[in-house]
Amino acid sequence: MFVSIFSDTDGEELNTLKGKSKELDETISVLKASFKSLQSEIKELEDAQAQLQKQHENLVNEAQHEKRKHCELENRVNQKRLKLQSLRREEDAVVVMSKLVEDAENLNIQRFKCVLEIKNIITQATAYRKRYAKKFMASIELEIKVLF
Repeated sequence: MFVSIFSDTDGEELNTLKGKSKELDETISVLKASFKSLQSEIKELEDAQAQLQKQHENLVNEAQHEKRKHCELENRVNQKRLKLQSLRREEDAVVVMSKLVEDAENLNIQRFKCVLEIKNIITQATAYRKRYAKKFMASIELEIKVLF
């Protein structure tokens, strides 16, 4: 009887251990399935992360490209602005030059008028001198007549 208690106990224990073993096997298979699911989820997340990284790089590259384009456009605008200022200065120079030419023409006209006036004054002075010389000669002739 003693043997049979042990056998029954061993049998019960064996059944319990078999049940626990079966339970553990089921838990292991659930954990394996869960592990595989987590691994595929990790792979999906890594793929998504790689895709997001690629998008980030593309956005950064696009932003840099846009910034370069913006700088190039800004430089072109500045060059055009400088060219316009230069053209304005040239136009101003043309206006100044034409004003100077006009002033020179006016001064030449004034000079010509002054030369004519000087000529008239010299002609008049010569006429006065000639008259004075004639009168002086006439006075000398009168003095000679009076003396002789």
